[in-house]
Amino acid sequence: MVLRAARRQRAGIGKSAIAQQFAASCQARGQLGGSFFWKRRDAGRGHWRSLFPTLAYQLAASFPGISPVIQRAVEIDRLVASKSMRHQLEKLIVLPFREAPILALRPTLVLDGLDECEDHAIQTMLLRSLIDVVRSGRVPIHVLICSRSEAYLREVLEASENSDICNGLQIHPDDAASADISRYLTDEFTRIHRAHTGRGIALDDGHGWPGEDVIEQLVERSSGTFIYAATIVRYVDDEYSHPVDRLEAVLRLDPSSTTPLDDLYTQIISAIPDTSVLVRVLHAIVETRALGPEQIDLVLQLRGGTSRITLRGLHSLLRIPHVRNWHHPIKPVKLLHASFGDFLVDPQRSSGFCVSGEDMQIGLVQSTACALESPLQSIDPR
Repeated sequence: MVLRAARRQRAGIGKSAIAQQFAASCQARGQLGGSFFWKRRDAGRGHWRSLFPTLAYQLAASFPGISPVIQRAVEIDRLVASKSMRHQLEKLIVLPFREAPILALRPTLVLDGLDECEDHAIQTMLLRSLIDVVRSGRVPIHVLICSRSEAYLREVLEASENSDICNGLQIHPDDAASADISRYLTDEFTRIHRAHTGRGIALDDGHGWPGEDVIEQLVERSSGTFIYAATIVRYVDDEYSHPVDRLEAVLRLDPSSTTPLDDLYTQIISAIPDTSVLVRVLHAIVETRALGPEQIDLVLQLRGGTSRITLRGLHSLLRIPHVRNWHHPIKPVKLLHASFGDFLVDPQRSSGFCVSGEDMQIGLVQSTACALESPLQSIDPR
């Protein structure tokens, strides 16, 4: 049996797109046993507990021969979804395969974003459990696991005892990706140039802006990742700033840096004047994933409008909802890409802008408690 691990080192290189396309291909061939896509801090997809019930349900739907066995297993143990990882794996996956008739096709499971599942220990335990099941021969399946190239996961996959069933594939950007990014940047800068020219704002001296040499520099720095190019475009295309100044700020970043995306993130958030308030607001966004700007003001006991003012310069990194009216539900501030969240919680990457740490967590809990104890406040969106 083969446990394949598609690994990547840079954010935004297309791992999830490959997983989705592969899952669709397996489904078209009648070979997809199930798929699961983790998403960090998501209520339903940020942990392991939804994994095996989801896969069991999909297996039962895709392979009728195994359906009665899975149904019987759930009827016998109705609390199976609340049990340990090993118990769920045994009862919902291993046992049904052992008792069901031999399947004509060997199912393939597609699991994407293992690195976004809870913590390192859980990820390692889950990976070892799947390897053990495949090695035992009790479950005739193929498994594709897509994840970032984290050292603790590589240690498991590349162990000598697993070499016979684990096949790792490193995803690298190719020339086609660079060509696509070049076209994207050219089209977007042309759009920005046209929009400002229409407003009577000159961006060049008649020689074209930003120029082919600049496009080539940005493509090289992107290393094949669209997220870098897209962030630059959103940063330059800011209604409160001059595009030429913004682009020049990007070009001043160290071209030889091995972490160009982190440098870009730092450049963008460094422009926000009140760092202490910014870090508190970003911490609330990363931790809760459920609050709009007005709700963040209430929870952190900030003056009304503070969060919106603080975040106004971060539209290239965050999706900030419009002021709601009474007819629409509250919409949270969202990260435009998971890599920005990874950056913020890693002190080695974000330094003074890091939002992780026990003190910050305690502060958020205390301010939330104070907000809940305060008299009911209303927010008039008008």
